[in-house]
Formats: sequence, C-alpha cells, structure tokens
Amino acid sequence: MRISLLLTLLAFCISLSNCKNEEKKPACVPPKVEMTPNSDTKWHSLCVTCHGKNGRGDGPAGRNLDPGPRDFASAEWQKSMSDAAIMEIIVKGGLAVGKSKDMPPSPELEGHTKDLESLVRKIRSLGECQ
Repeated sequence: MRISLLLTLLAFCISLSNCKNEEKKPACVPPKVEMTPNSDTKWHSLCVTCHGKNGRGDGPAGRNLDPGPRDFASAEWQKSMSDAAIMEIIVKGGLAVGKSKDMPPSPELEGHTKDLESLVRKIRSLGECQ
C-alpha cells in the first residue's frame, strides 16, 4: 500500500514538473498616433471619458451607459466602419446616425478635416489591440 501511495505521489510530482508556466500576454499598448492639437484635446477631454484611454469602452463615464460605449479594438467593428462613417458619428452624434443617444455630437468639428482625420487615425490605431 505504501509503495502504491508513493508511486502515485511521485507520478503527481512528475506531472506537475512537466506543466509549463503559461506566460500572460502583456496588455496591448496601442501605437502612438500623431494628432492635431484640437483632436488631441477632444480625445482626452471627451472621448476617453466614455471610451477609455485605450478605446475599450471602459472609461469612467461609460461604465454606467446601456448600451456601453463602443470598443474600438473590435476587429468586427473596425472592418464594418468606413472612415467617413466614423467622422459622421463624431460630428453628428450617435442618435443622428441610428446609434446610441449617449454618443454626443461634436458639430464644432464639422469642416475641420484634419482634426477628424486625426481622430479616425487614433480610433483605427486602437483596432490594432485585438
């Protein structure tokens, strides 16, 4: 009986030693994107509030929204949206384009192509963290 118990214990110890430690992947850090001063201010003062620093939809104000803010890292969403559609949502807000009423419009950006393109580049860069 003792030999059986020792062999079982030995087999268990060997099996543990063969287990590989799974390394956790580091959190993805989106690439740095050059932004216009106006778009950078808009991103940090408004967008991050709901979408979060890395655009995962986990900003402090977004936690209480239903539905929650868009996760920009979603490959499916990134593929489904054109740059023009993203710009339209930014300028007109979610409600105007059949999306969430909680996505506010930024009509002051209408006609500011460089700022809108900058915001789209930022949003697209967040899609690289899937």
